[in-house]
Amino acid sequence: MKNAPIVTSKQQAWLLRVWQDPKMLADLDSRGTGNLESRTVTICSGLDLVNISYNHFVAADEKTAKVLAVTRV
Repeated sequence: MKNAPIVTSKQQAWLLRVWQDPKMLADLDSRGTGNLESRTVTICSGLDLVNISYNHFVAADEKTAKVLAVTRV
């Protein structure tokens, strides 16, 4: 691929797939209010710094995303 963006993390790879797929982008954008990027939250978890899982969530609105971002389990 010529001029392909540099992807440095799994989150960036996931977001890149969403941004490049017009159907998925339109579907996610239509299901909530506000900017899609401000409603997206990624939670990283794992037992050590090597084996990490990434969970991506899209909140209904920016306020909910902010609550998810500051809540620790």
